[in-house]
Amino acid sequence: MGGHQAIRNEILEDVELAKRVKGAGGKLLFLPGAAWVRTRMYRTFGEMWRGWTKNLFLIYGGSLAKIFKTLAKLCAVDLLPQFFLLVLLMWLLSGRGNVIVLCGALGCLLIVVVRHASYLRAVKSLGFDSRVAPWRLEGAVILGALLINSVIAHRVSRHVDWKGRRYSTRG
Repeated sequence: MGGHQAIRNEILEDVELAKRVKGAGGKLLFLPGAAWVRTRMYRTFGEMWRGWTKNLFLIYGGSLAKIFKTLAKLCAVDLLPQFFLLVLLMWLLSGRGNVIVLCGALGCLLIVVVRHASYLRAVKSLGFDSRVAPWRLEGAVILGALLINSVIAHRVSRHVDWKGRRYSTRG
């Protein structure tokens, strides 16, 4: 298969290597390794930003529809309910609220609580420390920004930079 040398110009080299293994009749097995090994994919925020900018567009198959769907879901499920809850609570505390505003605030609160519980279950099922769950909102904002940045890099700038190399994203 040529090993890493054969895939040195691939942006998602691990995915390409896996495709080559499968193409040669090999099998892949994905296991949650947190119980056996610890690793750090990125050491700094800048590395994380460049790495996910490089990868996300391709992980989404280059599909703008899938990326926009994820951005819409982030807004609808993670960002807007918390924003509206804050606005409605401020409205209630100002004394201008009514039953409709109270019901809206309670509805937003319910969405926030259910989403947090769902996120906490997902974090635990992936083997991550549950203490990261309260960072869901910040994570949603960063993921949204990374998705947008990845689209810009791949579709507008037409290149990504990674570990001192520039990769062209033109077909």
